[in-house]
Amino acid sequence: MAKTTKLEKSAEKAYDKAKEAVKDARDLAKKVAKKKRPPVDDLKKDLKKAKADLATTPAKSAAPKSDEAKAGALYTPPLPHSAESDDLHAQTMISLRTTAKAKGLTGISRLNKAGLIERLERSGS
Repeated sequence: MAKTTKLEKSAEKAYDKAKEAVKDARDLAKKVAKKKRPPVDDLKKDLKKAKADLATTPAKSAAPKSDEAKAGALYTPPLPHSAESDDLHAQTMISLRTTAKAKGLTGISRLNKAGLIERLERSGS
């Protein structure tokens, strides 16, 4: 029983030391963070300078883009959906997976291209 209380006391001491170390580390981190902050006056000066630069610089007139140009930049057309061609090796993985899904094959997501081609050839014959 004496050993248990000794162990408990030493564990409590270690816990208290760790707690103090964490508290000290947090306090130091706060001090470092405060030191690294730029003074407010410097930020105010930079803001005034930026406003003055904006006022003196002529505004650029950007021609508004048409809706078609905006949509064209955002829209990427899908890959052409090809029916199963004679040469499966020439098809992309995406088209091979689409073909396999259309045939109802399962477990195709984990296959590489060679395995997928093999499964498609087996299901086709």
